[in-house]
Amino acid sequence: MILVLLSRDPDAPFAAREQQDLLATLSAFALPMTLVFSQLGIKQLDKSRYPDNNLLAMLPSLGVAEVFMELPDTPTETADFDTLIPCSPISRHELKVLAQSARLAINL
Repeated sequence: MILVLLSRDPDAPFAAREQQDLLATLSAFALPMTLVFSQLGIKQLDKSRYPDNNLLAMLPSLGVAEVFMELPDTPTETADFDTLIPCSPISRHELKVLAQSARLAINL
């Protein structure tokens, strides 16, 4: 399994394109991929902010098996919005365990 942690601000120049290119390249390995949206990267799951997110639209064709959203360290940092795709919450501890079991882990 390939673990991809998406933590960059989606509003940063070229961030979305770099993520799309990376995921397309990783799909060539024919291994299941797991995505974790973390920190500022969580913003791109917000349906009201990014209604036509091309990255999320292409996930099924790339072999993405699971999608997670990292839970914030403090309850005041919760992401309170409708997500564009179904994703499961994951704690920082669970993320560490998942990263240890991954064949390859990439932080973008």
